[in-house]
Amino acid sequence: MVAFIVAALVRISVGSSTVAMTMAAGIIAAMPGISELSPLYLACVTAAIAGGSTVCSHFNDSGFWLVKSLVGMDEKTTLKTWTIMETLGNTAQFPPCGLSTAPATAARHLRCQNAR
Repeated sequence: MVAFIVAALVRISVGSSTVAMTMAAGIIAAMPGISELSPLYLACVTAAIAGGSTVCSHFNDSGFWLVKSLVGMDEKTTLKTWTIMETLGNTAQFPPCGLSTAPATAARHLRCQNAR
């Protein structure tokens, strides 16, 4: 969740999804304990960064203008459709990622309980 929020904040402030991805990846990689995560969790962190870096497409985003011109919409309609669709689509990744990590989380919790 932190990875998504960091990437989304950078994306909203800068407008570039490429900058948001690279910056969020650098920030998250520097966090303590990230190197000890399993490959499954790292994949979910990567997906969270990718999702956060593409939310809230607005006037600073070249993709916003590309969609606007290719589809032939005005700015207001592009904000109502493209921006909302992109944001909803990228936040919808959390339930599948949470479900895929649930067995690993349960197994780790059981190991911790049995170690006591």
